[in-house]
Amino acid sequence: MHGSRKIQSPLLILFMAVFVSCLKEDFSYHGKPFVDFPSAYQSIVIKGNVTEDYVVNLYVRLCGPQQANPLHVHVHTDPSGTAVSGVHYLLENTVVEIPPHSSYGPVPVKFLIPSFPEQTSVVLVLTLTAGDVEVNPNYNRLVLYVYRQGFIDLFTGRYRCEEPDVPVPVTYDVVLEADTVVKNRLRISNFWGYAADTCRVYLDLLSQVDSVYLPLQGFTDKAGRRYNVQGKGRYAIDDGSIRLTYSLVQQDSSYTEQGEQIYTRR
Repeated sequence: MHGSRKIQSPLLILFMAVFVSCLKEDFSYHGKPFVDFPSAYQSIVIKGNVTEDYVVNLYVRLCGPQQANPLHVHVHTDPSGTAVSGVHYLLENTVVEIPPHSSYGPVPVKFLIPSFPEQTSVVLVLTLTAGDVEVNPNYNRLVLYVYRQGFIDLFTGRYRCEEPDVPVPVTYDVVLEADTVVKNRLRISNFWGYAADTCRVYLDLLSQVDSVYLPLQGFTDKAGRRYNVQGKGRYAIDDGSIRLTYSLVQQDSSYTEQGEQIYTRR
């Protein structure tokens, strides 16, 4: 059985490139200018290490020839959204200016970090109304889905854990999850390399000093042996990595162990 062969002529490729560019040119808009939002929906995630007011520049787009004079249109918030002005955000300017010889005008929105609760989602809806130029009724509305992460969100997810100090260095996968009760507490899915649920332990993140603390706690391995473990370490905001030094004692036994674990994102 013969495999199919694809022959691509350089002349054919050149023709297709010219044809596509002509299509793009044919669809350029040369009529009466109007403005709109480039998209109807947008998602914004404010990371958990942001501690000051967070400004996002949205944009209004001019469709048609650029103008010699500035153009102004009006933007306002729609009450259908859940975001509260003065609590979650501020829209400081309700008049958008598109500068001369430009196709875009900025719409700065300030999100108020001190009063915007962590791990909270809100919806902010902006609407354009006419000013110096008409508004496209199909894209006169922008729906923003805004989520402010908690500090703990910087460290949740899948990790690779390395233990370089043991006689035979090991690596294994773990999952770090945010505790649903205690703020800034992580749950480790399989501490010490065991997949069993009984090996789940927790870490506390001390956000002011870049430290982690493993409080004294117990867990059971797959063979049913009980251990007490405690430790401490540091974390890195920029990549979410954690370096932990621990000490472990087996209950009803003289077995002890000290080691280091290095958690890096997968």
